[in-house]
Amino acid sequence: MSEWNEEWNAHFHNIKNGRKWCPYCIDNKSCTLEDSKRIAHIKNSKHLSKKYVNTGSVLLWRCNESHEWNANPNSVKDKNTWCQ
Repeated sequence: MSEWNEEWNAHFHNIKNGRKWCPYCIDNKSCTLEDSKRIAHIKNSKHLSKKYVNTGSVLLWRCNESHEWNANPNSVKDKNTWCQ
């Protein structure tokens, strides 16, 4: 189950025939600025960047031990990369 409790639109035919499902659950949805902030909050950390262009944007993060590093939001979300 998705931790975001999101809703999405899909054609019944695609769901019935197994072609599509929740894009959040299968990680096909791009990470937004709000998603990045939620990820940091869940990890008791901070997302420090003020500017966000797209999922390829490199953002500044700070973990709960005050380490800072740069990473794009999709690598944090999809590849579960975090503070080294």
